[in-house]
Amino acid sequence: MNLQTDFRSKLFESAVAVRGTVASLAKYIGVHPYSIVRWRNGISSPKLAFLQKIVGTTGISEEELYENIVSITAKRKSNAIPFVKELVIDEEFVEWFGLLKGDGCIRKALYDVAFSNEDPELHRFFMHVLEERFGFQKRLFYVSLRTPDSVQVDVQQLRTCWSRELELPLNRIKCYTKPSLGIVADLFASSAALAWLVKTLEDPLKKIIEKSSAEIKRAYLRGYYAAEGSVNSRNHCVMVSGKNFDELFFISRLLNSIKIQHRLSFYDTFGQVRVMSWQIKEFQKLVGFGKNKKRRFALEKLVRFHKLHRLPQKIRLAQIYKELTRQKNVTICRLMKRLNLSHERVRGLLYVMVGQRILCVDKRRRPHKFYLVNSIARVANRCR
Repeated sequence: MNLQTDFRSKLFESAVAVRGTVASLAKYIGVHPYSIVRWRNGISSPKLAFLQKIVGTTGISEEELYENIVSITAKRKSNAIPFVKELVIDEEFVEWFGLLKGDGCIRKALYDVAFSNEDPELHRFFMHVLEERFGFQKRLFYVSLRTPDSVQVDVQQLRTCWSRELELPLNRIKCYTKPSLGIVADLFASSAALAWLVKTLEDPLKKIIEKSSAEIKRAYLRGYYAAEGSVNSRNHCVMVSGKNFDELFFISRLLNSIKIQHRLSFYDTFGQVRVMSWQIKEFQKLVGFGKNKKRRFALEKLVRFHKLHRLPQKIRLAQIYKELTRQKNVTICRLMKRLNLSHERVRGLLYVMVGQRILCVDKRRRPHKFYLVNSIARVANRCR
């Protein structure tokens, strides 16, 4: 913690006067006397816990201490950030937090906050919140561009483009090749103090979000889906996948709280949250993909397609019955291609007919085959 110069002198003079000597104060705090001298002279900065102990020996209040903290730092040679006295938890901030949890991370050594995505608009928003809410200086951002090693890329032009998009100096944009599906930008906010602060806030923020209004919950989902979500046009659904099961449970609880039906599935190493076709219009209205234009467009296309192809159940059942009268049997995959419907939709329709005893299903081997009950009876009668 870096203090105002006058306040720092006043604090240490008062503390030494109360304890008698620097050595006595150091023993009380639990540090070496040389550390007290360095803190008093502004050569290094004490942790907040040590400052609170020092304040406790004087008549100075903790409120006055907080008012005179200028900035915070962590780790040697780490960039300092202003001391954040108040953090407003509104929709903009929560959407940023959703982006961070989706495509961001606190790197293991806690030297910086990182965000990876291919969309410059998401990077601009991520940078804006760090500047406005945490006082992080724009000159301290830097970007590493990952380019596919199998594709020829004009590195200089690419760096210039991203420098213009993010309004960063060219020397803050680096480029390297790595096996990947496309060009991805890794944005870094280089400050151990910022990384420590964001890491400390993560768990309390999630608890606040879960107890907050529907608008705050939707903002978090909007940010998370903008970063991590995808539109699956084959299965007519919107989904997020990941290895962090706790995060998927959290997403599921938020969707439940705003009454969006979905399916939560877990496999060996990853899980999925799927918003199925009958809920995508509601998902688009309440959540959507925030600032991710590419995914917003894909969702709009899926909603339009679903509206055009969402025939009443009676008509779909009649189509399946007609298809079965032409063929001996059908499978889910065959009907998906024939009717241009999702796996879930076809499966649901088939089992409606199974429940009505119109169809029976052979599960002895995959793919499962569905037969008309009447056709099986006719075959059995002929064999007698």
